[in-house]
Amino acid sequence: MDGTGDGEVAVFYDRLSRYFHLLHADWWAAIDRDAATVDRLIRARVRDFAGPAGYRILDCAAGIGTQSIGLHRLGYEVVACDASAEALETLQEHLAKDAAASRRPLPTQQVDFRKLPEALPGERFDCVIALDNSIAHMLTTEDLAAALASMGAMTKPGGLVLVALRPYDRLLQERPLIWPQEPSVTPERIAFQIWRWSETDLLTPHLFLILPDERVLNWHTTLRAITLGEVTATWERLGWRAEALQPEQSGHFQPLIVAWRES
Repeated sequence: MDGTGDGEVAVFYDRLSRYFHLLHADWWAAIDRDAATVDRLIRARVRDFAGPAGYRILDCAAGIGTQSIGLHRLGYEVVACDASAEALETLQEHLAKDAAASRRPLPTQQVDFRKLPEALPGERFDCVIALDNSIAHMLTTEDLAAALASMGAMTKPGGLVLVALRPYDRLLQERPLIWPQEPSVTPERIAFQIWRWSETDLLTPHLFLILPDERVLNWHTTLRAITLGEVTATWERLGWRAEALQPEQSGHFQPLIVAWRES
């Protein structure tokens, strides 16, 4: 997920990966929630779906495995890719804690999701996913188009691509300075973000974790507030059909775009 050049995004996630699960109030519950959402969408969209066994999913923005581990646990054949080597190493460490899921290997590969065909030559998948706001790292329209074209190139005829991002259509109007509006507090940590907006559609989120030992950890990166309309229009220029779904339509906590190309 390197949209800023020179590996900045990979370095950001390398530094964050050991703590990323703490951004969620209950990361293992998030794993189950996201796997159930993707499974439900696949079942609703794939004609004559025969079940997870043998159905290949490429999680091209896998991070520490928030979606990959749950889908792997459900029996899908998952390959997890990410620009951050540290994140993928952390994914395997988390997977090892799940005795049932770790009985089957979950292959990983470090790759920028704009360059998937180069990294996985000859591979094709039934579904490609890039959730958790990962495409917001694409800071130009050219980067976004390259990323979506790369994802599309990895699908089998009739396959799906699922992309999720924050509700930027609304956030561009509101330009909040704190996200979420109230800090998330659990016995393990206090988590919140402070956002700095540019005059355009770029923002710099500063992620804060306050740990029980009173350490205050902070990371920041640059994102682009990409609208649903831009994503669907980009898919259409690439020759795909795309539908934007709000959370009440998809069951996912973020807006989600489903893209497909008629076989």
